[in-house]
Amino acid sequence: MWDMLNKIYFTSRGEPEVNTLEQAMKAWSLGTVFDSITKVSWDAINTGCWKNIRGPKEVSFKDRVKMYFPESQEIASNSAALRPFYLLRTGYLSRFWRDIAELDEEERQDVYDELGEIFSSIQCLPATRISRNDGAILPGNTWQTMNGSIHIITNPAHYMIKGIGEERNARRAQRSSRAVVSERAALERQLERQAVPQKDRGRMIKAAIGSKSTREKKMEERRSKKSKNMRAPPGAKKQGSSSSSSSSTSGDGYYLDEEGSE
Repeated sequence: MWDMLNKIYFTSRGEPEVNTLEQAMKAWSLGTVFDSITKVSWDAINTGCWKNIRGPKEVSFKDRVKMYFPESQEIASNSAALRPFYLLRTGYLSRFWRDIAELDEEERQDVYDELGEIFSSIQCLPATRISRNDGAILPGNTWQTMNGSIHIITNPAHYMIKGIGEERNARRAQRSSRAVVSERAALERQLERQAVPQKDRGRMIKAAIGSKSTREKKMEERRSKKSKNMRAPPGAKKQGSSSSSSSSTSGDGYYLDEEGSE
C-alpha cells in the first residue's frame, strides 16, 4: 500500500522496506509511520474499546482484512486501490491468489482467520475510504488527507482511553496535495524496486494495464447517456489477426499478467 502514497508526503527516510511479516508489522507501527510520513493526523476508530459511542460503529482492524485481501479476483482486478498490486505477477495480491488457488473453502477461511489475527495486532493503518457492495467491504482511495496531513487510523486494542478529541484552536484547514498516486505511478514504483531497467518499464506497464477497467467502462457509459448529449467513443481498430497472450515475460525474467490472470 505504500506504493500508492504520493512521494511528496515521505520524509527523507522514504517508504519502509517490507519483505517479511516482521517488517510488515513494523511498517504499520506508530514509530515507523511517524518516521516515514512528513505530517500525520492520527485518529482512533470507535470499535472495541468504548461503550455508548455516538455515530455508526466503525470497521475493526480484524474485519479490514478483506479490504486488502478481497475474496474474489474480480474485485481485485476492478478496484482502483488494489488493481496495481494484482496486475504485476510480483504484486502481493497476484502472489496471494496463486498461493491459495489450490486450497478448498475451509482452508481459505483458515488463511483469512490467520490474517485477521495479524491485522488485530497492527498498531495503525491508512484511513482507507470504505465502500460496500452486496455486503462486501471494499477499499476506496487508500490514502486520505486531513488538513494537509495524511490521515492514519489507530488500533484501540493497543490502548484504553476515553477518546481523542479535536485539537483546540485548530488552524484553518489547509489545502492538501493528492495523497494517492496514479495506477501507472504505483506500477512504476514496484518495477523500480525490482531493479527493472528504465527502458523496459514503459512496455511492461502498458502490457499490465491492458484494457480499460470495469469502473472506467461504467463511467464512460454514464457520460454517453442521451441526457448527457454525448456518445460512446469508437472502439480501437484490430490490427492483424494474431492475439496477444494473456501474460508477458521480459527477457530479464520479470512477469506481468494482463487483467491479473496467469
